[in-house]
Order: sequence, then C-alpha cells, then structure tokens
Amino acid sequence: MASRLRKHTTGITVFLGLTAFSCSLPFFGKNEGGHAERGSSLPARLTGVLELNPGCGVGYYQIRLVGLNDESQNQVESQSDQNGRFSIVAPSGSYQIHVAKGECGVKQTIHLEGNTEHMISLPVAGTQALEKAENSPGRLPASVLIEPKR
Repeated sequence: MASRLRKHTTGITVFLGLTAFSCSLPFFGKNEGGHAERGSSLPARLTGVLELNPGCGVGYYQIRLVGLNDESQNQVESQSDQNGRFSIVAPSGSYQIHVAKGECGVKQTIHLEGNTEHMISLPVAGTQALEKAENSPGRLPASVLIEPKR
C-alpha cells in the first residue's frame, strides 16, 4: 500500500512540475512576444548574390537600402562577403538598393514584405556606364540610329 501511495504521489509531483514548466513557456500563438499587439510589423530578410560583370572584381561591396516611403527614412547598410553574397534585415517597405565598390555598382528598387525572406541576384556593372545611361538625353545620337550599308 505504501509503495502504491509513493508511485501515486510521485506521478502527481511530476505532473505538477510539468504543468508549472509549461505555464512558464510563452504562448506560441502570440506572434513572438506580442509584436502584433504593439502594431509593429516583423522585419524582412533580404539575401542575395552579386553577379559581377567584366571589369568588376570580387571583393567586399557596400550594400545600402534607402527607404522610399515618405513617412520613414529607413536606411540599412551592410557589406557583401568576398564572393558577393550578402544578407540584410530591414523593416518591411519599398527601398532602393545601392551596391558599390570602386567603379562598379548597381541601383534597383525592391519591396520587402515583413516576416519574409527575399532572395535577389544583382548584376553589378561599371558605374560610369550607369551614370551615362541615367544622364543621357531622351534620344539616341544619329550615329547609333543609322544602320551601316552592307
């Protein structure tokens, strides 16, 4: 009888211990600590790789996200690794991504959704070619438009 009582008491003690432990764990349905209650969204993760065109060597490129939203001027900076891979965590929203190192770079507009991992591949070219393209007039010179006779 005494051994049966000890087994029963031990079972109740274990049950109460597990109940107390489980009550100390956060409730998983609350969105990681109640972010939804505060009205803030979870950040997004942007993972990418740089495709280096001829003339742009391997190395550490500066990666910068500049927010396009008028309400907030979010700006996040990071750096790629030696092989051109990078990962950035930023609030959700629209950004212009700037990649630069020496005479090479790229600019592109992206939109990040909160609590999502985005993957991107960016072609990196010489910045002089980019500047000429951005500052060029709306029409092409005649030498480009005229097709040579064959």
